[in-house]
This record gives sequence, structure tokens and C-alpha cells, in this order.
Amino acid sequence: MSGNTPKANEIMEMERQTNKHMQAGEIDSLMDYFADDALQASPGAQMISGKENIRKLFAGIAETGGYGMSWEPTAAVVSESNDMAYVYGSTSVKEPADDVAQPGKYLVVYVKRGGKWKIAIDMANANG
Repeated sequence: MSGNTPKANEIMEMERQTNKHMQAGEIDSLMDYFADDALQASPGAQMISGKENIRKLFAGIAETGGYGMSWEPTAAVVSESNDMAYVYGSTSVKEPADDVAQPGKYLVVYVKRGGKWKIAIDMANANG
């Protein structure tokens, strides 16, 4: 596995694009990055399986007034075989009842499907 390469930078840029789509409420564009059989592991919730179920989660978040979520990748690593990668970074989540956003961290695993990178697993949790 190697980091800080053009391939790793590609994954980092994809993460930045997913964040931009979430910020803009562009859920369909966000979901283009997910594999059909993706898994979502969010803090304090059961594992969600499947792209359509994950779409419902993110659509609900986007529609919730006062809720904010963002992320920024720190580093990415791509396998030597160029068929799997992971990226990790920091998150910021503001629940409607909170006055300030809570910091956290995340890890996303990408796999190559049909020659394109797709999110296989998306996990996040709070720092405290």
C-alpha cells in the first residue's frame, strides 16, 4: 500500500467532492460514489446495508433543519494492485439541539468496480 501518490490524491479529491455534494444537498450525486452493496456505520446507529438504504439516510439528514455535517480527508492509501483504497480524516457534526458542532473522525474504504472507485464502507464516530 502506498500513500501520497497520484492515485491516493485521486481518492482524496473524491472525498472532497462527496463533501461538496452533501453540503449542496445533492444526494443523487453523492450516491454515485457508493457501491450498490455499500455499508454505512454511523455513530450510535445500526449498520446500514445497501446504496438505496444509505440514500434514505443521507436524504433525511439533508432535509433536517439545523443539522450540519462535513468532512475533510487527512490521508489516503491505495493498494499495490490498485483495486482497494482507504481514506481517513476529520468530521464535524452539528445536531439540531446542539449549539456547536462536535468533532469526529472517519474511515472510508473504496473498491474498484467496473474500473471506477466506489465506496464499500463508510464509518464515522465522535471524538468524545
